[in-house]
Amino acid sequence: LAKPFSLEEEKDSEYKASNLIRKILSLAKSLRPGSDLTNLQLQMNLPKSQLQSYGEMIYSFGGQDLLGECSRRDLPIERLKSVVTWNIS
Repeated sequence: LAKPFSLEEEKDSEYKASNLIRKILSLAKSLRPGSDLTNLQLQMNLPKSQLQSYGEMIYSFGGQDLLGECSRRDLPIERLKSVVTWNIS
């Protein structure tokens, strides 16, 4: 698996891919012989609301103020990159 794109400086050697076999086995848990595949339920990550993003900002960024960085940038492209970084984190 390829390393995901990151705005921070990271070395390729520091990236560890997720355990693919574990993911496949977790998807196969709901499969039974003769089961109807049209009713197969897959685990999906539901998107967070904007309010959850504001509330979890304190806990999930390790002291980085990503939302504050959006307003401190001078160039519009830098502000846009900061907003995207905050929104997908």
